[in-house]
Amino acid sequence: MKWGAVLLIDEADVFMERRTTSDLVRNSLVAGFLRALEFYDGILFLTTNRVGSFDDAFISRIHIQLYYPDFSNDERQRVWKTFIDKLARERGDTIRLTIDAKEYIESTRKQGLKWNGREIRNAFQTAVALAEYEADKDSEGRIMVKDDHLRAVVELSKDFKGYLNDLHRKDEGKRAEQRYERLDSYGSSK
Repeated sequence: MKWGAVLLIDEADVFMERRTTSDLVRNSLVAGFLRALEFYDGILFLTTNRVGSFDDAFISRIHIQLYYPDFSNDERQRVWKTFIDKLARERGDTIRLTIDAKEYIESTRKQGLKWNGREIRNAFQTAVALAEYEADKDSEGRIMVKDDHLRAVVELSKDFKGYLNDLHRKDEGKRAEQRYERLDSYGSSK
């Protein structure tokens, strides 16, 4: 039976990790996935941020590889705007961002926050949750997401990332590079 489906496997590195002589369970998982991939004739998307951990046998079995560089500041701002617009569209009658909050989001461009889409989404959702908890409302009775909510989330995130950088003596990108999992600086000199 043909389904006509497109399959996505997120964090596919779990199934594609380089085999070793000491981990037979991992080796059998990888070998099984290799066999399944060999005979799969549909469209399959595999996502990972650890491409360097792939077993070399997978490289020839992947038809097209897509590389996504880090967001530019403009792209990052568009991601923020997507979440702002979604909030306005879905809940605009009960909650809104203040002008100061929108200006703070714009200022993140200058702060050097190199967040990905997941980090932006998490920060935005957390700021909204803080605003809902405080329940400070405008004259129309809508809860206000303020710059203080965003600032608190950004500062907590920066503090935690700073802690991890100090603990490991390097940032997450450098740690991934050292483990040969990925090269965040790829293409940055072009």
